Amino acid sequence: MRVRTVKPKTTVRTGCLPSRRATRRAGPRAGFGRLGAFAAVVLVSSVLFAPTVLAHHFTGEVQLWAAAVDFRDSPSGVVVTVELIERESGESVSGFGVRVTATGNGEQVAPVELQESAFAVYSGTLPLGPGVWEILVNTHQGTSSLPAIESAHRKTLEIDAAGRLVPSAGGGSGATTVLAIVLPICAVVVVLAVVLRRRRLAPDDGTDAEHDPADDDPDVPATGDDPASG
Repeated sequence: MRVRTVKPKTTVRTGCLPSRRATRRAGPRAGFGRLGAFAAVVLVSSVLFAPTVLAHHFTGEVQLWAAAVDFRDSPSGVVVTVELIERESGESVSGFGVRVTATGNGEQVAPVELQESAFAVYSGTLPLGPGVWEILVNTHQGTSSLPAIESAHRKTLEIDAAGRLVPSAGGGSGATTVLAIVLPICAVVVVLAVVLRRRRLAPDDGTDAEHDPADDDPDVPATGDDPASG
């Protein structure tokens, strides 16, 4: 009687399959990558949209900002009223200076220093005639002992032949200030919401860790099979 011995087939694998631990770590690594991208967006937004805010934190200076610039008719010209605030906190500030200059019709009106008529409210009169005028509002330290960061604002107004102000279709500087502060914050919130949503909807990369790599290679016997059973 002849006995035939069957030797198990040996296969040398040149590749290397990812371990279950490495597969399970793929999900958290992807999440960390998204959080890193979000942090980069926040940093870039801070640099682009709020350089003066950062300067205030490091220097302790008051950031002067004209929250509202209004014009109204008067017999001697145009009355300019400016409301002064601290840009970062939004609080009204008093004791600083506001200077207004007008350019138009080929001439420039001498700068007029506005007087503080009420707390943080500065007003003065520009002697302007008919035509289109560009108004430059400069906020400065004035007589205050506190260090200040100055700011400049440009507005355009038109006076008709009768000496009356022509209504402007554009919004006031107060609305511009609100948009400049709110829009960057909204952008950061939207980016954060998208990152968190994608993180929740992403499939768990560790669910495939129970898959036996031997099932993908026909030359490797399945787990539990006896090569000599045949």
